[in-house]
Amino acid sequence: MVAFYLLLASDFLYYSESKYFPSYLPRVTHGIVRIAAPLLLIAGSWLYVHAYGWASGLLLAFCAVALAMSLTRFFAVLGKGYFYGLMILIHLFVLLEVVVYAGKS
Repeated sequence: MVAFYLLLASDFLYYSESKYFPSYLPRVTHGIVRIAAPLLLIAGSWLYVHAYGWASGLLLAFCAVALAMSLTRFFAVLGKGYFYGLMILIHLFVLLEVVVYAGKS
């Protein structure tokens, strides 16, 4: 889930620079976006490759990027409440994964 979270954050940063980004959502326009978005994309893909091997990891990373792009655009055009709801849900899933893995070690 952490790898998907990084890919979703990367996609949000890329999408916030687009002319199709909804005006009612906060836009990230800092110069750091051009550095942070590719780094998050590489980090998320690397986590998949590290966990599942290079072939399966790259395939999962590709599928996760496609899912992240679909979710970001779909929930962004539905409205502010739906988009923030998606972000809250993703953060809760990441928090749940961190708590579960911290309890196992």
